[in-house]
Amino acid sequence: AAARTATRRVMTAPAGSPEQALAHAYAELSRGLGREPSGRELADAAGTSKSTANRWKARSTNPPPSHHDPLST
Repeated sequence: AAARTATRRVMTAPAGSPEQALAHAYAELSRGLGREPSGRELADAAGTSKSTANRWKARSTNPPPSHHDPLST
């Protein structure tokens, strides 16, 4: 069987805000990787810092709890 080699695609961020670039990169990476991208992968793809990417991920992928969710005891 032929060995598979990892290929790294460099994506350019679309024009617009950093949030738009992060959202676009997140969607593309998630689809391509088949998993949630790391903060470093997301930062590299969106052209932002790792800390900016991680803050965006925390805000965007962890919605606040609903008031309908039961409280843990």
